Amino acid sequence: MRTSGAVALCCVACVACVAWVCACTRLENGDERFGAGGGGSSSNAAGSAATGGEPLEGRGGGADAIGGLASSGGGAGEGGEQSGTLCAPEGTRERLVVGASGEVTLTGVTRWTCEADYQLESNVFIASGATLAIDPGVTIKLATNTMLLVERGGRLEAVGTAKAPITFTSAKEPGKRDAGDHRGLILIGDGPSQSTTQPVYDSVNGARANYGGGQAGDPNGSCGRLEFVRIQFGGGSIDDASLPAGALTLAGCGAGTVVDHVQIHRATDGLGFLGGTVGVRHVLVSGTTLGEAVEWSAGYTGTMQFIVAQTLGASAAMQGSNSVEDPEASPISRPTIYNATLVGIYDEATGRTPPITGQHFGFNLQFGSRAVVKNSLVMGFADAGFDWDLEPAAASSQVGPGKAIDISHVLLFGNKTAYSSEAQLLSMMQSMRTQNPGLLDAANPTDDGPDAVPVFSPTDPTVNIDVAAVPASFDPTAGFRGAVAQDGSDWTDGWTSYPNE
Repeated sequence: MRTSGAVALCCVACVACVAWVCACTRLENGDERFGAGGGGSSSNAAGSAATGGEPLEGRGGGADAIGGLASSGGGAGEGGEQSGTLCAPEGTRERLVVGASGEVTLTGVTRWTCEADYQLESNVFIASGATLAIDPGVTIKLATNTMLLVERGGRLEAVGTAKAPITFTSAKEPGKRDAGDHRGLILIGDGPSQSTTQPVYDSVNGARANYGGGQAGDPNGSCGRLEFVRIQFGGGSIDDASLPAGALTLAGCGAGTVVDHVQIHRATDGLGFLGGTVGVRHVLVSGTTLGEAVEWSAGYTGTMQFIVAQTLGASAAMQGSNSVEDPEASPISRPTIYNATLVGIYDEATGRTPPITGQHFGFNLQFGSRAVVKNSLVMGFADAGFDWDLEPAAASSQVGPGKAIDISHVLLFGNKTAYSSEAQLLSMMQSMRTQNPGLLDAANPTDDGPDAVPVFSPTDPTVNIDVAAVPASFDPTAGFRGAVAQDGSDWTDGWTSYPNE
């Protein structure tokens, strides 16, 4: 085993004793393996501290914002660059294999540092009361069908920086990767939802995957923090039309959860919400070809701002459900969304259409979901920009300013039709306009080669005209339609990545 300052990577701090107890072995190729034990729990495997959040052995720097954890090599502030001397350059780091002998359950406080990259061979669970903290710049590769699941009461603190994002990706070799290679990240909380005993769709059976706190759930609880995080080639089954199986699933997470600057790329379903009140900002879902880019169900009532959903063949960029069994089940799904850019692949001029058969909508409401949508762009959908399954009588009573479905100040362009026959009422809402925003490369990468990079900043100032006032609880300075400003400042630049396979 290692005897240097890196020993904390693969050793366990025993609370009742003084010695370090190691749970990893060096592989023949020089990599490390931890989490052995025939599928049993691995307490604090890979970088643990004793209960109470004491700094890890061999770590430098002061405490960071993660409740008493010490930063690796000095740490990094938000948006800054990792300056730690313990970080090996990419391509030279050792590879630590997690769960080689079966599922791993983390307890206490665990830190994965940039001294190494990690490969999950089995499911990894963060137990109730436990925290997994991941340093900027770390890459985590997930084997087929594996997931990282945060149980109710656990926390994931994955806080990267713009110069050193954290990456979750497929364990397959480049060129062989595809959507759904791994199940992705599942964060579970006890926020308001329609159930307390239902497991997250397409995850695992048993209470560890049950989400939500029912109607009396905690609206302010936290599942942790995700900042400057990239999730690639993940997601679950898309067989259920009303339940998301996102590469990132937020299930019952409360408003204390932080999700800011997250990219989900080449997923089945991208970002999924099951109940909860979590708010998300600066989220890019790119290259989705199978399921929905953003989807919610089971009573989600959180907020979204600065959301890009790029679908290259998916059925909807955004799709909301409440409940198939009872569309009036409480709490009723009703997120509030400002500054979204929904991009499809349809192009009438060139004849380009989605490569898979099905319905292709920018925004779709079904099974009783409501929503507030303002200051957004919807373009390039082969069926319609907007669709819903409301009966005409219900639509007239539920749609309009201040009503259950409040959609206005949206710019539509390049859709086969702006509204489906069911959603024609939206054409009467305030400032629903059809005009070209000048998103010239928003549908890349498509057939333009592996190096094509999409650009989501509009070039036409029409996006700045006739904009709805933004509530103070959002970023009220966003006086434009769409997720990215027209002035050239593009929050998707610099930290994102678009591998095709």
